[in-house]
Amino acid sequence: YVDNGYGGYEQVTVGVAQNWSSARGLTAMNAPNAFGRSYTNASGQNNQPDAELYGYNFQEQWDRAIALNPEFIFITGWNEWIAGRYELWQQQPNAFPDEFSTERSRDIEPMKGGHGDNYYYQMVKNIRRFKGVKPEAIASVAKTIQIDGQFDDWSGVLPEFRSHKGSTIHRDSPGWQGCYYTNETGRNDIVLSKVARDASNIYFYVETADAITAVTDKNWMRLFIDIDRKKNTGWEGYDFVINRLNPGNTATLEKSDSGWNWNKVGDVEYVVKGNKMELKVPRTLLGIPNAIDLEFKWSDNMQEEGNIMDFLVNGDVAPAGRFNYHFFASN
Repeated sequence: YVDNGYGGYEQVTVGVAQNWSSARGLTAMNAPNAFGRSYTNASGQNNQPDAELYGYNFQEQWDRAIALNPEFIFITGWNEWIAGRYELWQQQPNAFPDEFSTERSRDIEPMKGGHGDNYYYQMVKNIRRFKGVKPEAIASVAKTIQIDGQFDDWSGVLPEFRSHKGSTIHRDSPGWQGCYYTNETGRNDIVLSKVARDASNIYFYVETADAITAVTDKNWMRLFIDIDRKKNTGWEGYDFVINRLNPGNTATLEKSDSGWNWNKVGDVEYVVKGNKMELKVPRTLLGIPNAIDLEFKWSDNMQEEGNIMDFLVNGDVAPAGRFNYHFFASN
C-alpha cells in the first residue's frame, strides 16, 4: 500500500486467503501456518468447525481496504481451482502454491459443496460498501390491471426489473480427463418483470425472450414472493409461491409452512400469451392490506426442489442466484 502523495492510496488488494505465513513469508498453501480463509491478523487462525465458510480473512481485508479508502480495490481471487503441485516451491517440499483444501484456497466463484456461494455474496456486499449503489426506483402510481392478455395497461408501470438475456443457453462441453458436461434445462429466458397494485390486488407481469412454453411443462414459470423480507421465515425467506403446481384455468397460490412445505391459500387469475404473462393476486391472500414492501423472484425449470443452489445451475431465474427484486409502495 503506497501513499500516492495526496494523502491516500491508489490501490489496495483484497484476498480470500494467502500463500503466506508469519514465519516463512511467501510459501505454499499447504505449508505450516499458511494464512487460510479463517486466519485474521486480529485473532490468528480460527479452528472452529466450518470456519472456512464465514470469510473471516476476506472480511478483515475488506474492512482494512475500505478504511484506507483507495481509488480502487483489486480482488486477488475468483476461480483458480487447479491444485498445481510442485516437488519444491519456496523451500516447501510437495508444495501446493495456490490450492490445497477448502480452508487453504482462494476461490470466490460459487461451487457445489465446499463454500457454496458464501464468498460471492460477501464480495457483492463489500463492493457495494466501497462503490455505493444507485437509489432504488420509485414505484409508479397505483393502477388496476385487466387480466385479459392485452398487456397494454402495463405501459408506464415502473420500475422495470430487467434480467440478462441469453442465460438459458444449454451446456455441452468436454471437461477434464474424459468427463463431458451437458445441461439442457434452460427453457424460458426471463428478461423483464413488473409489479402493479390497486387497493384490492397486486399484479405481476413477466416477459421472456421467446414465446413462453406450455403451462403443462414441469416446474413451469414459478413466482416466489417474500412478503416480510425475513430470511428465517418460509423457504429461504419466500413466504408464497405461485405455479409450484402447474396451473389450469387459474394458478395456485401456496404459502410455506416452514421450508419446502407448501399449503394452498387460493386461486389467482393469470393469462399467458406469446412471451408475456400477467397475474392478479388479491391482497387478502398475501396479507398485505396497506404499504407494500416485498421481494420476488421468477424461476423456470428448477430441478432440485428445496435446494436454493439449484438457482445457480438449472433452468432460469430472474434475478440470478439468491438475488431478489425489491418492490415497495406506500399504498
